[in-house]
Amino acid sequence: MKALIRYRYTDMMKGVAAFWGVMLLITTAVVCIETGGQRVSFSAYGFSTVIMLFVLGVCTIREDVRLAAQCGVGRRSAFWGNLITLLTVAGTMAAAGEVFVGAAQAMANGRTNVFFLDLYKMLYVGADRPGLTMGQHAMSAVLVLMLGLCAAVWGGFFSLLFWRLSKFWTVVVAVAIPVLANGIPWLIVYLAGEEAVARLVFQVGEFLLSSPWNLIAVLAVLSAVGIGVNWLLLRRATVKAAK
Repeated sequence: MKALIRYRYTDMMKGVAAFWGVMLLITTAVVCIETGGQRVSFSAYGFSTVIMLFVLGVCTIREDVRLAAQCGVGRRSAFWGNLITLLTVAGTMAAAGEVFVGAAQAMANGRTNVFFLDLYKMLYVGADRPGLTMGQHAMSAVLVLMLGLCAAVWGGFFSLLFWRLSKFWTVVVAVAIPVLANGIPWLIVYLAGEEAVARLVFQVGEFLLSSPWNLIAVLAVLSAVGIGVNWLLLRRATVKAAK
């Protein structure tokens, strides 16, 4: 497992390095472009991190399991090795994000119309408030870590789900997912009424935004459920060694 984690972490970080390069180019462009008096803000690091980890979750689980099978390692070890690696990469990206946003704010020093924000500040501090304290930076990193881990786990879910399905059911599920994603909310609104749904959404949003720990706890539960479901999918999958 240690060799798998070391190999996969190094491999993932090559893609993360390219991701950081793109973020640096965008940040430099935002700082250097003359905007006059127009207000410009950049807050995409956290969102982009979540998307990146979702993609890594989709792309790596099958390869890790097949590579482990080729080396005589069981799927359980491969599964946990992949999960530990994703958690480590998510932690690395979350910690680097705090440094990245802080450095971007320093680059824009003196530009009162240029703002570099992160998810935690937008949700729980306020975009126009002063910079974060060390404790708030720590909370911001934990929040991005949990968002990224949850995205990676459910990315792995979709990969394992389609791995288990036959070609026919792959097509059915691929068509059903967007239909259900659009149809279920409409059906709920139709059955419960717009006011009831709006009230529920407001209550859920108020709960999540009242404290970062509430959102982190919900993300932890979603991640735990995803990990359990992923293992149930993998334990009965037909695994062939990588060629």
